[in-house]
Amino acid sequence: MHTKVPNVRGLMAVIAGAVISLAAPARAANFAVSPMDVTLGQRERSQTIAMTNQDNVPLRFQLNAYQWGERPDGQMVLTPTDDVIFFPQLFDVQPHQTQNIRVGAIAPAIDSEKTYRLVMHQLKLFEAPRPAGDKERAAVVDVLTNLRIPVFVEPPAPRAEAGISSLALRNGTLSFTVKNSGNAHFRINSLRVEGFGTGPQPIFSKTAQGWYVLAGGSRDYELAVSRADCSRANRLTLLVETDHGNLQSELPISAANCATN
Repeated sequence: MHTKVPNVRGLMAVIAGAVISLAAPARAANFAVSPMDVTLGQRERSQTIAMTNQDNVPLRFQLNAYQWGERPDGQMVLTPTDDVIFFPQLFDVQPHQTQNIRVGAIAPAIDSEKTYRLVMHQLKLFEAPRPAGDKERAAVVDVLTNLRIPVFVEPPAPRAEAGISSLALRNGTLSFTVKNSGNAHFRINSLRVEGFGTGPQPIFSKTAQGWYVLAGGSRDYELAVSRADCSRANRLTLLVETDHGNLQSELPISAANCATN
């Protein structure tokens, strides 16, 4: 479990749109949340999240829970759910004060990990609470900040099994899939593709953004390889670094792989 207390204002500059998204042009609130994800095991059925207001003005939040899925193209799928219990749902945090939030799950995971997002909607102080079924992306005027905290409900024997499949280079496009054959998630920290010629040093390198791969899920990637880079290389090496170990795969290439339509 993460113990570092991140400053949300800094996180928004680094991973805007992934974990924290600004939905209206306004001064960004300054608050900290710890931990930034929740893992509920067989013995730990609930956990406390601490939100600290580091600003000089009061902040108001509303919480809603969503079942969380990921499409192979990386699109997050959120569906309102009652499977996650939390308290309080609506609260104000006074300047330089901390609000504790209790989070739990109604039903345990049996065979595969259950994944949710607890969404903290920042509200204007005079705004009425929003219905739980509202789509978060529709509130582009009233909601100032959305913080989406992952909630993982582990099965009795959680395991992540990462693998690479369908590695191919066609028409100047490198495609591959990172899959998870296990019953628990893993996170891709980084992806790097290097092209090699006759020497030991790479002649070009490309990177891609990593993200979660949920239990039984997969993530598809496509990277453009220029004709100039492709023609100088005779093999490609793909390195995927995850929080459960590293994966590596190699692909021999020829001039036919570099051709574009």
